[in-house]
Amino acid sequence: MATGDDESDIRWSKEPGQPTGYYDHRSDGYVVPIFLGSHRELVAYQLGVDPESLPPVPDSTCSEHIRRHGQHLLAIFPNASERDPIKLCKKLRRLENEASSLALRLCNGPAFASEEECEAAFEKVAAKVASVLYPKGDDGCPAFFINRDPRGYALKICNKTMEERYASSPLERDWGGHGIIAPEITS
Repeated sequence: MATGDDESDIRWSKEPGQPTGYYDHRSDGYVVPIFLGSHRELVAYQLGVDPESLPPVPDSTCSEHIRRHGQHLLAIFPNASERDPIKLCKKLRRLENEASSLALRLCNGPAFASEEECEAAFEKVAAKVASVLYPKGDDGCPAFFINRDPRGYALKICNKTMEERYASSPLERDWGGHGIIAPEITS
């Protein structure tokens, strides 16, 4: 939302002690309310309708995609420590981020003090992933590996395993056919 005034900054915010709404954060330090109320109320005001007449906001399809991915993982790793598909995906996504940051550090620095320190860092993440995917041992579940190339996802299932055992699985895959354990799901 622009005002034509270069010295103001209008943005949606929740000011301390004030209701949520649009505020003009002026360069002189004053914060002036423009519209107070929810974003839904603003849309209704702009349309000239009652807020209750607006259609309900649908649940995010992102959470549905995460749930579905988690169910695919549970089909491949039936003894995973987390049985809730969304919680499983979130745990694995945090570990994916940890492994990815190690891969990036390996590429860009700061350098590890030694090869042993580097291996220990990756092994620590691998142990955490293993404790989530197969807390009672692998029980014939596919092995995962940590991709050390920072240009792709870090936690993967080997492409040969995906072809031989899970060819019909809708699990996300990379260009090489490796199963992606914890992809970033944004829609």
